Amino acid sequence: MNKTIGGARVADEAMLNMALHLRDVEKLCLRDIASRLVITTGAKKGQHPSAPTVMRMLRDHDEQVAAAELESR
Repeated sequence: MNKTIGGARVADEAMLNMALHLRDVEKLCLRDIASRLVITTGAKKGQHPSAPTVMRMLRDHDEQVAAAELESR
């Protein structure tokens, strides 16, 4: 049997942009960022993402930016 690990993605582009702003401009911690974000679609609509979800979302973004910078050299 195949099992899916993890839930459906809750982050969208608007949520990522807000999380980046809260981290980089307002210098908030992950818990505070998560408490200010709201999931806009799916079964968890209206809820806040967890701090680990925010951490993964920001880490994935940072890895993509770093990979793009390496490619452009």
